[in-house]
Amino acid sequence: MGHEIMYVGNGKITETDLQADNGIIHVIDRVLITPMDACMTYFTNLFHLVALFQLFTSYLRIMDLDNYIKIGNHITVFAPTDDSINKNLKHYEREYLTGNCGGGFRDLDRLTKHHLHYDNVLYTTSFSSKKSDVETAQGEPLEVVRDENDVIHVANGLITYKDLLAHNGVIHVISNISVPNAISFNAHKYLCGLRATKFVSALIKFRLHHYIEDLETPYTILAPHDDYYDSSIFAEMGSDALKYHILHGKYTLKDLKDKMLVKTELITDDLKKNRQRIKVTVKSTLTDEKSDDALAFNDVYTIGEPVEIGNSIIYMLTKTLKLPGDILANAMRNRQLSNFVSAIHASDMLSTVQSSQGVTVFAPTNLAFSNLDLLIPYFLSPYGKDDLREVVMYHMLKKIVYTEDIPQGESQYTAIDGSPLNITREEDHIKVKIENGTAEVIQRDVLTSTGVMHVVDAVQLPPTLHITVGKILNGIGATSMLEVFRISNLSAILDDPVEPFTIFSPTNDAFRKINITKLMNDPDKVSRLIRLHVIPHSVGNLREGKELNTMLSDDAKLVVRKDIIFGGYKIEVKGGFFEDSARILGRGRSWNGGAVYEVDKVLRPERTFPHIGRVFFYVVLGLMVFITVGTLGGYIWHHWSLYQRRAGYRPID
Repeated sequence: MGHEIMYVGNGKITETDLQADNGIIHVIDRVLITPMDACMTYFTNLFHLVALFQLFTSYLRIMDLDNYIKIGNHITVFAPTDDSINKNLKHYEREYLTGNCGGGFRDLDRLTKHHLHYDNVLYTTSFSSKKSDVETAQGEPLEVVRDENDVIHVANGLITYKDLLAHNGVIHVISNISVPNAISFNAHKYLCGLRATKFVSALIKFRLHHYIEDLETPYTILAPHDDYYDSSIFAEMGSDALKYHILHGKYTLKDLKDKMLVKTELITDDLKKNRQRIKVTVKSTLTDEKSDDALAFNDVYTIGEPVEIGNSIIYMLTKTLKLPGDILANAMRNRQLSNFVSAIHASDMLSTVQSSQGVTVFAPTNLAFSNLDLLIPYFLSPYGKDDLREVVMYHMLKKIVYTEDIPQGESQYTAIDGSPLNITREEDHIKVKIENGTAEVIQRDVLTSTGVMHVVDAVQLPPTLHITVGKILNGIGATSMLEVFRISNLSAILDDPVEPFTIFSPTNDAFRKINITKLMNDPDKVSRLIRLHVIPHSVGNLREGKELNTMLSDDAKLVVRKDIIFGGYKIEVKGGFFEDSARILGRGRSWNGGAVYEVDKVLRPERTFPHIGRVFFYVVLGLMVFITVGTLGGYIWHHWSLYQRRAGYRPID
């Protein structure tokens, strides 16, 4: 054993057992002073070690016990060091004890009094037996053990400085702190120590404190730090907002995965009595050759390490969580969904979308809507409102379907209008099967107050939607073309339920550029003109050089050409003059495979002479190219010859 340091009163023994004729002498390093009260003895004798006793000293002062041990009698103090307190009490436990939140001062009073004995003065010689239970001012006994080596242990620690005398008692410095059984920690007290006191107050106000006081039921508590607490959210949403900060079950860091959806304690009628979810984000970053994971809930990041208590766990947040908004609010926050929002308003479906409970919405992007081309003006016109309403309803399911709920393979769901909707999953790719192809989910699990929204890259047209070429012409305002059909007695083909007619429809401006009044007075010419613009079948995809038979005659054909100036395609009369071509401005597909192509020019059947116009054009074009190239070549040769002469070079004959 090492050499034991001993004190007599305030004096340290430097030499021991010096023999004298009539006794023994011990040498001390200072003159002894008369013992003071226990409080002064504590501060005076431990002054050189004051840095080691700041915590217990502050505890005595907070509870006003320093005055008690100053004026009281027969006091024994077991003073734990700062190291022992820091070792046995976590920082948030120490923080809790020095505040009033959750009863911290009450527990601090118990802790400090558990280290005080008031009945009599207990010197180390008082502990003669192997084990003694010392009654404390708090009420619970403090265990003192003298081992076989005559070393005294208090609360499983050692007495490092013993028998510091005072006129009203004695002080022993111990290397361990004893926490009485009367002090039991729970999530409530830990949250106070973690400085989430405002969150705790709100839970108590709305009578939800059982979430933070129950040690048996597993919960995950997402608590905003006092510095980031937004009282307006809880003032507006009340208990719902608070329940959204409590997860149903205990989730440790190992349990949480990126893009995971976790159930909360919030159950609402809007979700058909289902639990609202919260999205988990785990981002791994490499710093200083060490991998760190940044954890967020609904994009609100956590601070510090999670704290476990009982069957619950606490994550501190840098912001107060907001409840998921309704479908429209979520769509309006995404600039890529502005057309979807417009479709909801234009179809008078706003109240239906807002009031539908427990639904899944597939929201097409603006690009998806733009791919509908000429169907967009139709849907937004008075003629297309009913059909647009069907389209919007076809994008809503009657139940909440998160992507984690979608199994591998193909599954069938029901839209709110009763139509079946098939969804396929291949590994992590999710697609909605629709009549006009597939719509892939490109952004998943956008949480809403009534369910969930998935963003898709195509508009889903229900199979019951019968959009005819006539509806499309009305939608784009092709009044001149519709009048030509009427005069030609061909209006019936516009709504033909069987044949997939393809129509090249000149714009109203295109008709105004010709003598339309004279044309309308000649039914035969009108009939020939309209038949040149109608293909009696589906044309499929356009490609360079594709020939299309028209209703005019087998010889009257249209040819598809690439538009090298504006891009896309143009259509021209086979064998016609160069100007007998029209640029395709847009397309709208009908339900049975037909289509309307809007063009910028009226094609003229009476100017169709097989090959003559085109041959003449190419002869003239060839001559122009020949003359241009010849002129440019002569110009270059002339200037090259001048350059050689000026440089002093002459060709040798």
